[in-house]
Amino acid sequence: MYLLLLSLGVLGYYLASKKLGLGNGMSCTTGIFFAFIPYLLFNHFVGFMQTIVVFLAIIFILGYMSQNSAKKNWAKANYPFISPYKLAEDLEKAANTPLENEVDPMTYEALADDLPYNRAQAFASGSKLNAEDQDAIFPIFYNAHPADNEMAFREYGYLVLTTGIIYKKQVEAAKEAKEKFLVKEVEVPFANIYDVSRTNTTVMINYYNGETKQITSGNEREVIFLYKIIRAAIDNGWTKNCTTILHNLAKVQMSDVDGITQEINTKYEIAKQQQQEVQ
Repeated sequence: MYLLLLSLGVLGYYLASKKLGLGNGMSCTTGIFFAFIPYLLFNHFVGFMQTIVVFLAIIFILGYMSQNSAKKNWAKANYPFISPYKLAEDLEKAANTPLENEVDPMTYEALADDLPYNRAQAFASGSKLNAEDQDAIFPIFYNAHPADNEMAFREYGYLVLTTGIIYKKQVEAAKEAKEKFLVKEVEVPFANIYDVSRTNTTVMINYYNGETKQITSGNEREVIFLYKIIRAAIDNGWTKNCTTILHNLAKVQMSDVDGITQEINTKYEIAKQQQQEVQ
């Protein structure tokens, strides 16, 4: 047994020093590692596995407690009601505020009169997040372009609305499929998001009802931007209040439409009566 451990240690030292070109210190450490790990596995396997199980259990419990605390804090918070236009200002400010570890931050501007409206509407076509008949639902950021490797005019990227985010990316289809590429679409409603986190490639979104969503991108800047947007929508209370705010604004808009319709009908009746009098 000891001879086997010694042989493994020598092998580890040889690989580290000769093949990897590490120094003597790192090579010796590697040799000890090569000998020590098999010793644990063969002689203390049960204890080793128990240690791993306990360690994973502790990580799970701490993660659950942290997540549950964030959910409770979000539910108890009393956020002020803001307008969709204040939301757009807050999101633009957040997008242009660099994170502590952000390298080469980009600048973003909320959409103004130069919005490519037809392209944005085509991008959001069929989405539950989009509603052309409500003034309070409008695009804030739009960044999507066709892919260079396909002839079909399909745009990939993101559209940020007051109701949430629509994200589309190109994925390869199965070999037996007619098309070579497909569109993978992720819709992220703002309503009821209580927490968001990220890695270099993925944004993880947590909803109060336990649902989770992910946006995965190979562009780290895009990931950081979307993370900032969702984080800002949580921090200003939009994710908690937007359903009520948009519903109330829709009711006001419908009452305005009813008032205008009634006024048109009244004027029509007056004009019709005057025409009869003239005849």
